[in-house]
Amino acid sequence: MFINSVSAQVDKTARDPGKIVITEEDIKKMKVHSMVDLLNQIPGVSTTETFVSFSGSSVKNILVLLDGRAINNPASSYRAVN
Repeated sequence: MFINSVSAQVDKTARDPGKIVITEEDIKKMKVHSMVDLLNQIPGVSTTETFVSFSGSSVKNILVLLDGRAINNPASSYRAVN
């Protein structure tokens, strides 16, 4: 999946197919109403109202940013969604 974004840095998603960048514009187009709805759009991501799980990847290779801040715990493949 390739999602284009505007950034001050060069977007490397074309060279790194495991990287997914979702912009505010993308979210508006998807018309999702919650983080759970948004994450359910991503293949390999399992969500409930309270947890997110990333399949097929080591936790050390996962970084989830919300407004530029990390929201996942590198010690666990699960993350509480608040």
